[in-house]
Amino acid sequence: MSPLPYESWPDGTGSFVPRGGEGRIPGVELAAYLGGALLVLVLGTLLLLVLVAHRPPLPELSTEADGLLRTITTNRFLRTVATVASGLAAIAGNHAARPDPATGPANWLNPAGALNLAVLLLMLLWAPPRLPGRSPARWNGGAGPQPVTRLVVSIGAVMGLAAFAPVPAAIFAPGAVTGSPALFVAASAAAVLAVVALGELLVHRNYGAADQPCHWPRQTVPPAIAGTLVVAAAVLVAVVVVVAWRQVELEVEQTWPVTAWTSAGLVLVSGVPLAFTRRRSSVAATVPGLDTALRAITVHRVIRTLAAFLAAEAGVLLMSAGPKLHRTSPTLDPDHWGNMWEAAPAVGALLAAAAVVVAVIPVAGHTTRARAAAPPVHDPQPVDLGREHPNAL
Repeated sequence: MSPLPYESWPDGTGSFVPRGGEGRIPGVELAAYLGGALLVLVLGTLLLLVLVAHRPPLPELSTEADGLLRTITTNRFLRTVATVASGLAAIAGNHAARPDPATGPANWLNPAGALNLAVLLLMLLWAPPRLPGRSPARWNGGAGPQPVTRLVVSIGAVMGLAAFAPVPAAIFAPGAVTGSPALFVAASAAAVLAVVALGELLVHRNYGAADQPCHWPRQTVPPAIAGTLVVAAAVLVAVVVVVAWRQVELEVEQTWPVTAWTSAGLVLVSGVPLAFTRRRSSVAATVPGLDTALRAITVHRVIRTLAAFLAAEAGVLLMSAGPKLHRTSPTLDPDHWGNMWEAAPAVGALLAAAAVVVAVIPVAGHTTRARAAAPPVHDPQPVDLGREHPNAL
């Protein structure tokens, strides 16, 4: 099928229906690509099965434990094989379901894509068996659960609910935050940051001691989350620049300014909980390093929320602006940028999914060896809150 430009045709009732779209390559050519990929997948699976079955047993493990280890390995790579195979089926199904742009509708349904999603969810929820054993002991200074730690952990649960704060606003005041996707994402991130700032105020009011010195963590931001923030900011700047250039070139509606000013505004708003964290009174030193750990958790939450927001802003900008820019430059247009804008919504969806993943990255606990001595009073270390609250955000 040959591609046709996107356009709107009158339907006879005063409305318009979209027509046109991408074409379809010969089925034999696609079958050769997918068949080759499937052959590599099958051969690799057989080789891995032979490798797992014929490897020497581990002398440190019993026969039952060694067999369980083989089962775990087999489970892991067969899950990967099933996911890849369902992805190949989704590609084939999309090819078969795509209509002729000259006569068919502009939208279609790919049943194999739904099957692929079902396989992905099944592989995610179907966990492999585990080897029996105990986790290494952790030092917690002999401290039991502290009321302030329970408060900080509960703030994590409220943050998850605050992310959906714009939804009631969109229901009761249509258009208030849904006029622009960037504004909707910014409202969600602002609500999360407001919850973090409120949590610091509660810690200051209920557990702060004015006579205690301020304990600021030596490593304020972990390198991993700091790198994620830098990458998200760089991606957002690049997306805004490219979309702005394209929209100016084609003289279409400018949607990038909303993304730019909402992003800049939220960066400024993120300084509020950080300032509260820095200036609040310290928690009484019932556990060495507790106050330092609480401040580190708050900083981690703020930086994590900001990184997720920037990635989400880049994603929604591509998803909302990409199709319009692509329709202005269809496949038949000599403009070589048409193919790039065709993929813009998919890239935006990946960025949005990455933002969700970043937003739920748990606060890592700081552990020490079981026989480690307590840290000096003048050099407090973060305590491991994950031991008391393994689901803490």
